[in-house]
Amino acid sequence: MTISPSSKHLIAYTRALPDVTPQSFLAHYGGEARTFWQRGQYASAYAGVGSAVTLRAQGSDRFARLRAQVGEVFSGHQHDSSAPADVRPRFFGGAAFEADGADNRLWGGFGSAQMILPRYLLTRSGGYSWLTICDMSVSENRVDTAHLDAEFAAVVERIQQECDESPISTPLKLHELTDHVAWRDMVAEGVGKIRAGELRKIVLSRALEAEMNHPINAVAALVALEKSYPTAFRFMIEPEAGQVFFGASPELLARLEDGTLYTHALAGSAPRGEMPSDDDRIAAELLASSKDRHEHALVVDWLRAILTPISRTLDIPHQPVVTKLRNIQHLFTPVQAQLRDKTHLLDVIERLHPTPALGGDPQHESRAAIREIEPMPRGWYGAPVGWIDAHGDGEFAVAIRSALACESHVRFFAGAGIVADSDPDREWEETKIKFKPMLAALGVEYDVQVDAQERVLPQLEGVLP
Repeated sequence: MTISPSSKHLIAYTRALPDVTPQSFLAHYGGEARTFWQRGQYASAYAGVGSAVTLRAQGSDRFARLRAQVGEVFSGHQHDSSAPADVRPRFFGGAAFEADGADNRLWGGFGSAQMILPRYLLTRSGGYSWLTICDMSVSENRVDTAHLDAEFAAVVERIQQECDESPISTPLKLHELTDHVAWRDMVAEGVGKIRAGELRKIVLSRALEAEMNHPINAVAALVALEKSYPTAFRFMIEPEAGQVFFGASPELLARLEDGTLYTHALAGSAPRGEMPSDDDRIAAELLASSKDRHEHALVVDWLRAILTPISRTLDIPHQPVVTKLRNIQHLFTPVQAQLRDKTHLLDVIERLHPTPALGGDPQHESRAAIREIEPMPRGWYGAPVGWIDAHGDGEFAVAIRSALACESHVRFFAGAGIVADSDPDREWEETKIKFKPMLAALGVEYDVQVDAQERVLPQLEGVLP
């Protein structure tokens, strides 16, 4: 959707709200388009309701198109300069893994790339709550905020009322879309391409589907994820009521703040130990693993090559460290760059997506191999998700540890990096660990011993619009 600045411009109306959590705010607006974003548990949290503007783009230049459209919307926009910077308007959304978009039967409301400027944006920052109402006004000379005053009062009244909590759903059936035998064949094909010299690395993914007894309560899942994974990037994109993509990703794709770019390499994985001594031993083995160090180095070297041409300074430590999450630990290298010129975050996203941590290396050849080997399109899994503001700054994570829900059906995603000496069974176990955050958030247990005939679930393609 393109907005002509000659006919419309954005008014951002901001007022302090009575104390309300983002999750409670979202729960009061079930049945509408909703968004959520928070980096860790101490950063500002954002909850959006409705859409003042929705931008869409597709094709190989989709990020450039989004940048142009975002610029049009923010051109000449007005906001309360006395309000904290954190509460100013911003777009939330993301993109599909592939430029040609996502399977419309499964991802109908999402498309190739989409950014939503919420009508109502709740910001929780520093212990305070703020509401920003975004309004596209037809008048560029005089702004009458009387209708916004009344709208703000109506929001306050609504969130102070009792909210009917959606029931917590329980699982009925669980189905593997890629079974163990098929996974072994996929990994073998990927390893074959690597040993033939076609690739250095490829990231392969698989999916589970669950049928629940009630529509999925994604807001309740976000609360559960905050408790279990407080340091993750927790996100929710619901462009249409009832169809929601959400997760708790540990992987930053890029954050841009006043010319400083932050990203990191997160590749090479191992389980957590049951005892501290086991955990330390496994971490030491991960650091010493030639397979995992090679997989990690591919990502680090690729980031260095991509960022050097656009950076005045580039800070990349020589050795990775181990970062520990609840169920898994990863090799981790932080990256910081001072960019040469005024750069828009969407330009950086276009350069970085997909990194070797989610696609492979070389970039073009690994993406082609993924399309050839994986049995179904990824949709928005493994792709950028985040926010962008009027200055071109913002933050995007990689949409892993994620799930797509449609009413009472949900699809879970997990992947693993494959190199020349990858073992299919070890990679299978790694994906099982990566499924756990989202399965646990919805109360689903992954029992691989259950007979396949008892876990047959109708494919989501058959039940989604």
